[in-house]
Amino acid sequence: MDILNRFADAIEKSQEKKSGLWYQIMDMPDGKGNYLEASAANMFVYTLAKGVRLGYLPQKFEDVASKGYEGIKKQFLETDDKGFLHLNGTVSVAGLGGKPYRDGSYDYYLS
Repeated sequence: MDILNRFADAIEKSQEKKSGLWYQIMDMPDGKGNYLEASAANMFVYTLAKGVRLGYLPQKFEDVASKGYEGIKKQFLETDDKGFLHLNGTVSVAGLGGKPYRDGSYDYYLS
């Protein structure tokens, strides 16, 4: 539970206050080209909400999850003309290895 609690604290601190979302490069929110990203936001919201529901995390993290969920709905969810729901804003590239192509640099994660 210690790992989960430390994770939740870090996620709370890096949450963008206005939107409730998280940047692709979380420790460089003001970096050139950095952007709010959807796939990690969904995983963070799920983890926080489930952790609170199961009693593994303090109740305060429900607010963090709720703000993230509202940000996801507002910024990334779209219903098309046929009524299908789409999640936009997910990262196009991720992973490490395969030098020199996936080097884990700032530029790589924003490419």
